[in-house]
Amino acid sequence: MFLVAVPAHDVRVEPLLDEYSVGDVINCSANGSPAPTVSWRHVGGPVVSGASDGRTLTVSEEMRAGENVWKCVALNRYGSDELSITFNVTGELMMMMTMMMTT
Repeated sequence: MFLVAVPAHDVRVEPLLDEYSVGDVINCSANGSPAPTVSWRHVGGPVVSGASDGRTLTVSEEMRAGENVWKCVALNRYGSDELSITFNVTGELMMMMTMMMTT
């Protein structure tokens, strides 16, 4: 039996959009052997609180005010790969929730 070592590669982000709403979830995945650990990192600017739990990034209200350049990093003991995304955050979800609560 042979074990094949493959560095982390093919980082993918889904859905990949230019614009997200507060509450949207962005998923990141990658291939490799052993399976890579995946994490999100905010690039530049102040740290944005509590948005990531590893493979998923949840768009927060706080992201509406900042520059949203995020990097998904995949890492295993044989190598790493990453993908950076830039996006805008709309307030549509928050406005819809407010309208529903006031009617």
